Order: sequence, then C-alpha cells, then structure tokens
Amino acid sequence: MIALLGLLLIVPGWLAANWLGIRTTVDRVALIPGMSIVMVLLAGIAVLAVWRGPLSVAKGWTVVALAIGLGAALRF
Repeated sequence: MIALLGLLLIVPGWLAANWLGIRTTVDRVALIPGMSIVMVLLAGIAVLAVWRGPLSVAKGWTVVALAIGLGAALRF
C-alpha cells in the first residue's frame, strides 16, 4: 500500500521535474509531491469528463496511468 502511495505522489512529478526546470535537491523535495498531486487531479478530471459515471477501480488505475504518462511525456 505504501509503495502505491509513493507511486502516486512521486513518479509523475519526478518524471516532469527536468522539463519544469527543477534542479536542486531542496526544490525537488518541495515541489515534486505537489506537482504529482496536481497531475493526478488533472488526469482524474480528464478521465471522468470523458468516461462518464461513478469512479471505479478501473477508472482509478486509468487516472494513475494517465498521470504517469503525462509526466513521461514532459520528460522526453
């Protein structure tokens, strides 16, 4: 469970950090979790806007995958 929370709070922001110009360790510690939360929220809004209905497990995993994909797209 802790690993999934780390996946949700670290990976999207960590992937996008270089594109956003975050270079120092202090900046990374301060900004990566916040960026990850914002990317997950935006991915959630997009998924629920397109895929109507109540939130389910499949939609939740889609949101996580979309947020990580967004971070990876910003990295490359």
